[in-house]
Amino acid sequence: MVLGDEGTPPDPQAVIAALTERIAEYEARIAYLERVADTDCRTGILNRRAFEAELLRAMQLAAEYETPISLIYIDIENLENVNQRLGIAAAEVLLRDGADDVLGALGGSDFGIIVNQSDRESAEELAASLAQRLAARTVVADEVVVTAKPAWGVHRLVPGESAEAAIHAAAAARRTEPP
Repeated sequence: MVLGDEGTPPDPQAVIAALTERIAEYEARIAYLERVADTDCRTGILNRRAFEAELLRAMQLAAEYETPISLIYIDIENLENVNQRLGIAAAEVLLRDGADDVLGALGGSDFGIIVNQSDRESAEELAASLAQRLAARTVVADEVVVTAKPAWGVHRLVPGESAEAAIHAAAAARRTEPP
């Protein structure tokens, strides 16, 4: 038992207030650590682990509500060149352009976009449009012009499919020209 200043029992309300404050501090730390653990340090978007978890969650919701869901896989073939010449900020500008859905870094120059309530055909149209916008977007710094070279694939997700299998299927469907 913790004693008060003069050997008397502490005020229960004060103990509860102090514990409540400490719990709030720990909860804030946990939330911060979860954000750090779920974020790709290069781009500030979801990392692969967090993206796969979000993909599984989205697939469960789509199955529950019987709505279609698709995955767009994007590989920006010259991303390293963009990073080396212009820095990650320029690459981030290229990646974020037009991506309103859940976006995640899958590793290297590979990214995924979860497209809720979208069949394969609609996701193909979105992927082609996004790829065209990425390819048309140029970044200029120190008189160097860099254009993204995206390749993309689309996979309509199947209930019960693993996140890894879905990502591989979308990657296998990768192309650089519209259908």
